[in-house]
Amino acid sequence: MSYQNGKILPPVILVLLLGSAFMPLIASPILSPSLTTQFTPSSSSNQVPLRRLTLVSPNSNSYIDDFAYMAAIPSSVFVHNDTQYISPLIYTSGTDSEGWLLDDWSEYTSLDGGLSQVMAIGDYADSTLTGFQYELGAKIYPRIDGATSADIASTIAVSEWRSSDTAVIALARDSFVTPSPISGSATYTFQNQETQTAEFGGSVTGTAVPTSITFTPPSWAGWLEGRFNWSDSQIFTHELIDPSGIIVDYSVFSQMYFSRHVGYVESPVPLNFWVPVTSTGEWTMNITRYYPGTTSMICEVDYHPGFSQQVTVPINAKWLNVSMSWDNVATDLNFALIDPTGRLAMWAPAGSILSNPGHETIDLPYPMEGDWTIVVAWDHATTEQNNVNLEWNISQLPSNLQAYLESAANAAVIASQMNVPLLYVDVDQVPEATEWALTRLGVDSVILVDPMDIQLSALVTDLSVLASVQI
Repeated sequence: MSYQNGKILPPVILVLLLGSAFMPLIASPILSPSLTTQFTPSSSSNQVPLRRLTLVSPNSNSYIDDFAYMAAIPSSVFVHNDTQYISPLIYTSGTDSEGWLLDDWSEYTSLDGGLSQVMAIGDYADSTLTGFQYELGAKIYPRIDGATSADIASTIAVSEWRSSDTAVIALARDSFVTPSPISGSATYTFQNQETQTAEFGGSVTGTAVPTSITFTPPSWAGWLEGRFNWSDSQIFTHELIDPSGIIVDYSVFSQMYFSRHVGYVESPVPLNFWVPVTSTGEWTMNITRYYPGTTSMICEVDYHPGFSQQVTVPINAKWLNVSMSWDNVATDLNFALIDPTGRLAMWAPAGSILSNPGHETIDLPYPMEGDWTIVVAWDHATTEQNNVNLEWNISQLPSNLQAYLESAANAAVIASQMNVPLLYVDVDQVPEATEWALTRLGVDSVILVDPMDIQLSALVTDLSVLASVQI
């Protein structure tokens, strides 16, 4: 759930919890054909906030906190009699945003008597919970912990429901084997290749269709810095399109109006762009004129020298961490990550040469699978020598983690909409704690949610002894 712990929280859960506090929830879980005829996600606009909240403790040593978080969703956001009841479910990591949300919810509920309940899930220190009690003005109860996520889910279920005819079952696993990181490096030397400026002209005519002005950067260019200017009072907007047909820069009318009007600026601002070279070939500057006539353009493009390095990212990548260092430290180098589709994903313009000389980094979470391109360029390069070193590290998620997370995430949404508990099983058996909860609650029907179909036949056999099973 937290980047620090190298964990993830499926986006569907964030939408479910954070979005529902401010707008109607319309969830779209993945359902088997047998379930779609009897389960329809609620679109009710009736919402009732509850004077409670739930806190989940981080656990950097396993995924027990991720699954514990999802197990708590059906008691934090649920639908009953066409009304959705909502309360915050917070993974506590000590961030400012977390503190603001706690303060806001505490203040909001104070209008109706304040918080009546705060549930704590996971291995919290007594001092931490004492701090929460003081901050929130409410007692912490119940305190739920367990050796496994199945233990925690079962305790939540019997704590929040007296009985339930139905339970939703998901697959959970608290520990996985993490693949070894993939590392690599490359070097490059800039020398005798300074920034060059191309000057050319063009005319913008008419109002219905944008006028295209094209230019082709030299093969050694890594970054483009352009200025398209004109002398009259017309307002233009632009789209800069790379050779792959992707719009990489643009402007809008209101922006350009205030940038050109003498009442707002000392001198008119041209159509500017500053972008990495995402692909080679002919670039197109589409300029739109809003009134009839013809205007001559004065065009300048600085070509900053650069180089590119391809990095192959495997499936299930968790982080792509890239660092760049160079030895001519009083210089300005920039680099960017281009994804396998040719789009700019992230860039790292060089910082102050005093505060961060000769070093830049990019840390990109969950990069897509495929061949990525690192583009490096020297801004306003001279003929001096500049030695660059690139290093990258790709960390990966366990190969089978996604199947378990999809099971739990979808099951959490279904249980939330049905107002029934969520319980966990292994792929081949029912844990003792889950069996206890099913018996304690009087469950006679279970819905097994397994979108990626990883359960074994032994699991269905075990479940069938306890209740009727729908898959």
